[in-house]
Amino acid sequence: MRRQSITVLTAAIISAVFSTTVFAVNGDMGAGTEPLTDGSEAYPYLIEDFDDFDEFASDPNYWDDCTRLDCDIDLDPALSGRITYPNAVIAPNTSGSYNHFQGTVFTGIFDGNNHTISNLSIDNVADLNGYLGLFGKIYGSDAEVKNLGIKDCNVISVDYSYFLGGLCGYNQNGTITNCYATGSVDGSYYLGGLCGRNHGIIRNCHSSGSVTGSSYLGGLCGYNEDGIISNCYTTGYADGAVSGVGGLCGHNINSTIINCYATGSVIGSYNLGGLCGGNQTSTISNCYAGGSVTGGSNVGGLCGIDYDGTVNDCFWDTETSGQSTSAGGTGKTTAEMKTVSTFLDAGWDLITVWNIEEDQICPLLRKYSAVDTNYDNKVDMIDFADFANYWLDGVE
Repeated sequence: MRRQSITVLTAAIISAVFSTTVFAVNGDMGAGTEPLTDGSEAYPYLIEDFDDFDEFASDPNYWDDCTRLDCDIDLDPALSGRITYPNAVIAPNTSGSYNHFQGTVFTGIFDGNNHTISNLSIDNVADLNGYLGLFGKIYGSDAEVKNLGIKDCNVISVDYSYFLGGLCGYNQNGTITNCYATGSVDGSYYLGGLCGRNHGIIRNCHSSGSVTGSSYLGGLCGYNEDGIISNCYTTGYADGAVSGVGGLCGHNINSTIINCYATGSVIGSYNLGGLCGGNQTSTISNCYAGGSVTGGSNVGGLCGIDYDGTVNDCFWDTETSGQSTSAGGTGKTTAEMKTVSTFLDAGWDLITVWNIEEDQICPLLRKYSAVDTNYDNKVDMIDFADFANYWLDGVE
């Protein structure tokens, strides 16, 4: 009888020990789960603590597979085991060249699973490798980063640094969706609060904070080339010493920006716009800008300068921007920017894409419940369900 009890107890202890391995901890990236993780979309590698994150970030073999973040990660350098990174954390440039990437690119799928990575600190003053952010370079049509928040990042470099962003330095043909970044980005060229340079797709994303540098700066994206930015917004400000500075995007070339808005301030010398500094052979549709714009020449409330581009059904606030002209778009007073008919008459989708409350707020993207409603970069919580019916009842 006693032997049977010992056997039962031993089995229970063994079961308890092995049950702890179903969680991805201590850098095992999900080893021991049932079914076993293999890096596929169905069974992605798992990050459930900092050790797992450190393992993922240090081993390029994970960067072409599927990985899911199952916890919030705090990268505060003041915490034990954390550091101020000298380069991008994942897929960094290793060449020592500020604008030519050499290293292993990220070609996999990273699902943030609606978790956050906070207090990312990158100081690249010594190396000047460029391509800075949580991801250095996202590459390929199969590559995707989704459902991830970057909170309170600090990404800094010096003169002649290229491609800096809170989430990534350069997105080449990849997709970034349902992501956001807050914090500060400080460098030279091609800088964005979320992404430095985009040659892919950015959708359903937002940013806030500060972007400071020389040229091609945007609150969300510094340089959008052959890319698409849709259903995005930014409340961050962009401060450029020279040119190509926009509230959302510094320069838009051969690209599309649709259903986006920017409310942060823009400062620079020339080619400055509340939404986009320069729009070159590109299309901007159903967008608006509501921040102040201050600079020298080619300064506009929505766009600073246009090179054979097209701007459809877009607006800027003439009062908050301090600008009465723009290279594209239609200027409206603050009151008109809070009037349903302004946007309804322009054909905006105020049912599935945008929302607005008459005389109270400017249009807001329905995807988000936390938005800037007063151009003051302060976040107000909006219950869309409450006010959607308020004005829709009177719209035929």
